[in-house]
Amino acid sequence: MPAYTPDQVLAVFIGLMLAGWFYNALVVDVLAKHLPASKRRTSIEVVIGCTITIVGAGMLLGVHAMILLFLLFAASGIPMIYGDFKRGEQMEQ
Repeated sequence: MPAYTPDQVLAVFIGLMLAGWFYNALVVDVLAKHLPASKRRTSIEVVIGCTITIVGAGMLLGVHAMILLFLLFAASGIPMIYGDFKRGEQMEQ
């Protein structure tokens, strides 16, 4: 039996939808308007978005699951972040 209720899932779902909307409107859109593409690091925007989702999952699944998810996302994401920064440096040259 799950340790969370459907109401809790709905609350986290709505909270994540709102967080995603505000993050996109207040951070991502502003950066897109004010920074040239060569200076932006999309991977960092993705890391922040994934971290918000991981925190939401942690609210439902617990701290141990949240830490495990963070480590798994980090394992797959670090090479992508490296590649994003490397491509950004090449655009600047």
